[in-house]
Amino acid sequence: MNDLLERAVAVIGGAQRPGQVQMAEAVARAFDTGEHLAVQAGTGTGKSLAYLVPAIARAVADDTPVVVSTATIALQRQLVDRDLPRLVDALADTLPRPARFALLKGRRNYLCLNKINGIPDGKPADADQEELFSAAATSALGR
Repeated sequence: MNDLLERAVAVIGGAQRPGQVQMAEAVARAFDTGEHLAVQAGTGTGKSLAYLVPAIARAVADDTPVVVSTATIALQRQLVDRDLPRLVDALADTLPRPARFALLKGRRNYLCLNKINGIPDGKPADADQEELFSAAATSALGR
């Protein structure tokens, strides 16, 4: 695990931290034993890499999905837009097959066309709704 983490940190241009290594090893152990793990670490510890590297390694080795749930949409965006693509590239030569990832969102993150179409008189209640609903009608996602 340490070699994968070291490679990931090097490719990203960071410096490996002792707490990060300990966390990655604990996450890998939890995957191996099937036990639950709760980790608390301060800002700048490298938590994202410390759990993503073992998660990627496990997903590829076992050809099974690993789900990472975030507390905030901001962290979700960071992982999907920045951390995961860089990690997948960094680890590509060391894994037996390419790692893949996907973003899953709950239905609260999407517009409901039934609700949009069910607005009385077809008129939004305020300017924010007006902007939102006009985009829904013209965007590719609004179909």
